[in-house]
Amino acid sequence: YLTSVLDALSDALMVVDDGRITLVNPAATQQWGARVGEPVPDALSALLTEEGQGDTLVIEHRVHAVRIAGMGAGGRVLITTDVTDQEAAK
Repeated sequence: YLTSVLDALSDALMVVDDGRITLVNPAATQQWGARVGEPVPDALSALLTEEGQGDTLVIEHRVHAVRIAGMGAGGRVLITTDVTDQEAAK
């Protein structure tokens, strides 16, 4: 079931341990080019030093909301949501 849930998410989701991606969903591959075993994309790596939400990245005219949660022992869950349309409507 987990694979089905991850595949259905429109948000990009990456699990990162020691700077390397250990789990990625199709949205993260599409949005960021993220792949298991590779380093976190440069645009996102600087954000991994802190947990929380509310960070916003603007890359190639797209706006991404970023949420990060710790998993203990240096692991992180990184979720990004393309909020370009919502930001334009404001």
